[in-house]
Formats: sequence, structure tokens, C-alpha cells
Amino acid sequence: MDGFSGLFFSGFPDLLLIVGLAPVCGFPLSFVASRILPGTAISVLAGNLFSPGRRDDWRSGKGRTDVTAIPFGVNTPTIFA
Repeated sequence: MDGFSGLFFSGFPDLLLIVGLAPVCGFPLSFVASRILPGTAISVLAGNLFSPGRRDDWRSGKGRTDVTAIPFGVNTPTIFA
């Protein structure tokens, strides 16, 4: 729950930023709603499904049990890029 709530409360304002800045950058809101937001959702889902596998690879390769996966999400610098 901690990872989910952190990801949600960090990522949701970033999505609002995308929607707010898209018209300023010349993107119509229909394009944002039909292409950018679904693409962002798919990338966040794929990244969060991929991270635990990498964590398990690291654990088995190094013989450590104190390794965790970092939640994957949207961040502000990549929005501006």
C-alpha cells in the first residue's frame, strides 16, 4: 500500500501537469486523451511489472535478501523533456 499510495500521489499531479501543459505546447486535448495518457498508463504498468523481476534477478545473483523494487512512475523532468 505504501508503494501504491506514493506512486499515486506522486504521479497524479504529474498527469495533471501533462494535461495542463499540452495545450501550451500545441497539443490538442483530444490527442492527449487518446494517445499520451493511455501510453503513460501502459508504460507505468509495464515498468511496475518489470521492476520486481529485476529485483529478484539481483537477489539471486548477489545472494542478498535486503533488496527491494522501486515503484516506477511518471516524473516531472521527463514531462518537460
